[in-house]
Amino acid sequence: MRAELCIVGAGIAGMNALFAATRYLSPTDTVVLVDRRSGPGGMWRETYSYVRLHQPHAMFTAGNIAWESRCDRAHLATGTEVLAHFDTMVRVMSQRVALDERYGWSLDSATEADGVVTATITDHDGHRLIIQTPRLIKAYGFAVQSNPPLELSSTHVTSVSPDSWNPHTDAPDAPVWIIGSGKTAMDTAHLLITEQPGREVNMVTGAGTYFLSRDTLYPTGRRR
Repeated sequence: MRAELCIVGAGIAGMNALFAATRYLSPTDTVVLVDRRSGPGGMWRETYSYVRLHQPHAMFTAGNIAWESRCDRAHLATGTEVLAHFDTMVRVMSQRVALDERYGWSLDSATEADGVVTATITDHDGHRLIIQTPRLIKAYGFAVQSNPPLELSSTHVTSVSPDSWNPHTDAPDAPVWIIGSGKTAMDTAHLLITEQPGREVNMVTGAGTYFLSRDTLYPTGRRR
């Protein structure tokens, strides 16, 4: 098939690439959006269920596409809310170009000759599709895979990674040790402290942890 543009990766980078393209292409121009996941959202489709967006949600978007939710600007959007906004972004931009969405497809190869890129993509069932386009944007970043749980020698300790952990069923009364002190660790600690007050929660922080004040970084009123 032929297309004016092919974008590989439907995360936030791919959404912004698509937004920029819609400002130059016409409604009849075909844009192919490819992602190996089941829908738009990038890593937000694979992360832990209790993830939160740690920035004012209105700033997390493609171009100037507004969120449909009417939450306070300080609201920390949930993963479900973020994915809903990805659907909004795709819906808005599909009205500006002829968008061909190819979810569950991966880029196998791409070669360029005489100003034309020939990209080969395959789906989970092995079907192949060849796309010829003057522009190919690789917006999938580093394609980082989730880490497996730590290997432990004791059978009395349960080791899980955040994306597969359920605090209500995985040893719900046992002390918790969180390895790391970044965003995932903060989300995990916040969930435990909020939903299971009194449960022992420990954190291995390594060289230390920095805490940022949202009131200072994102002030309101005249200070903004």
